[in-house]
Amino acid sequence: MIMFYEGKVGRVRRARAEDVEPIGWNLRQSDVAELHDGVGSAPLPALQRSYRASSSAWTIAIGDEPVAMFGVAPDPDLYGFGHVWYLATARWDREGRRDMLTASKGFIDDMLVNFDLIGNFVDRRNAMSIKWLKHLGFTEGNDWIGTASGLPFVFMFKAPPMCSAGGVGALSAVQSVFSQRGAAESFVLGKNLRRGRSKSCGCRRDGSPEARKGVATHG
Repeated sequence: MIMFYEGKVGRVRRARAEDVEPIGWNLRQSDVAELHDGVGSAPLPALQRSYRASSSAWTIAIGDEPVAMFGVAPDPDLYGFGHVWYLATARWDREGRRDMLTASKGFIDDMLVNFDLIGNFVDRRNAMSIKWLKHLGFTEGNDWIGTASGLPFVFMFKAPPMCSAGGVGALSAVQSVFSQRGAAESFVLGKNLRRGRSKSCGCRRDGSPEARKGVATHG
């Protein structure tokens, strides 16, 4: 797990429980709308659930102020699938978003070490987030209407380069389960998630089965 990254504006470190409130109370409007329309949740409880459900999570800080948090949470019903999430404040958008464009790829690769497929639902109106995820190598999947508001959310996903077979299998399983339980229930911020470990197919970027151990956890 990547532990630390120092950018020109912000720095990334492992997430802490005390980071949740200052970020949750100050989320940017696009994230507030996505949480409300996707799962009918207020910002702070949503971030608390995401943090607690995650096997790996990081905080971005400007100085001593936490301004964003992101991570990956294992799905309790789908081995090998991780829900990726990212929530940020307006300050991070104004002052530091470009600072993470290059570093983001390294964190995504770090998440993929432990999963056959990672992804999540993104508000179709949030064109900036969809563009950023495509820049990171995510594929745009189907639109889902089973959200709290009935508005369309698009499923964005990515598999490890050396794990195409496992990724295809995981995607098929994900689509099947999501079709049954609906996007709102499958959203990483939904109440159905619990903290746990994910079982992967055993391959990774360097092709070494031994390299894929367990999912790192934050304290």
